[in-house]
Amino acid sequence: MKKWLFTILFTAIAALLVGMVGGFFATNEASTNDTSKNSNGSVITIFNEGGTAGGHTPRGFSGMGSGLFAGDNLNPNFPEGDGVQTFITFDVSQITDSEKASAVLRANDIKINGTPFEDLGNLVVDAVSYDVFSRDLWDSSIVGSVCTLATKRTDAYECDVSSFIQQILADGEQKVQFRIRFESAGDSDGEQDMVFFYMRDSNSNEVGVFELEITTKIEKEKTVAIIESEELHIVVNVYVVKDSGEISTRRDVEEVRQLLVRSQEIWNAAGIVLDISIEEIELTPDVALAVAFGNFRELYSTFSTDNTAFNIFYVKGLLGPNGIALPPRLALVADITSVDDFRATAHEIGHLLGLVHTLESRSRLMFGGANGRDLSNEEINSTRAWASALQ
Repeated sequence: MKKWLFTILFTAIAALLVGMVGGFFATNEASTNDTSKNSNGSVITIFNEGGTAGGHTPRGFSGMGSGLFAGDNLNPNFPEGDGVQTFITFDVSQITDSEKASAVLRANDIKINGTPFEDLGNLVVDAVSYDVFSRDLWDSSIVGSVCTLATKRTDAYECDVSSFIQQILADGEQKVQFRIRFESAGDSDGEQDMVFFYMRDSNSNEVGVFELEITTKIEKEKTVAIIESEELHIVVNVYVVKDSGEISTRRDVEEVRQLLVRSQEIWNAAGIVLDISIEEIELTPDVALAVAFGNFRELYSTFSTDNTAFNIFYVKGLLGPNGIALPPRLALVADITSVDDFRATAHEIGHLLGLVHTLESRSRLMFGGANGRDLSNEEINSTRAWASALQ
């Protein structure tokens, strides 16, 4: 068989294996907004809409693009001294007037070329409104100046947009749109002075590059029933896979330990204590190859068959999912996840405790592909019964 044909067939088989073993327990959906709770209320994080909902437009140049960046001299085709502005959109339809409190606009992924702050001034945010993103938006009128996102390259790239958000919600609007620009369009020095906002592709409007964090007020007390019974302990053996070729995790033992500490905070609500042991482990070449191609069950051969312990492996990647649970006792978590790393770990532990995905609310731990952390009373009772059987 020709080598290229063998590669195609092997890749197809690997993809099929991922579907078989991950199945219902894989978590890799793209998250558009997340909800968590603190002592003051709910924190709702809304990500910028991707695709055609935003992008960039230049001044004095016929065109537009899907990349998110601001500054001047983007490329040699731009007229001297002309700049570029970024436009982003958020869907706030889930927020009601009674819930609003405070809001922060934040940029998560920033790359800088040149000296834009020294040459062009502050990076500012204007409120705008448009039905369709187009090349004409540079000269569009603004709804109002909102805030300053950054004054120097080392800033946090966030600012308070509470007043504007409160007004938008009061008017019954379902979309929030911002223009991000420097105070000066360009400086005609012939040098590129740019701020780029992207995770993987600088030429696309990626979901999650910007976020709108809205902290809402508590209207009435909503708490999960307090667990008054004794704590239930579960033994969790954690393996940090190293020196195993392309599946080796970039994480170290201490980083994994901190993830598990935060995962424990979620499981405190159920009165379940994770008794953790952590060690680095090197897989045999055969097992490492199997894992690389999605045959995760081969990992069962690398640890003792303790029927009362969970075994969690941290590896570089899982061919897509954030994590995979293989009941009754095995789970894996990838290096790069589309949700909070510790939440991905807690989610897979939930599967090992017998929980399945829920679609009731993104605030729930078992809602796939979101940052929910809540457990329902039913889930608490179910996981406690499961944990009791392991004692």
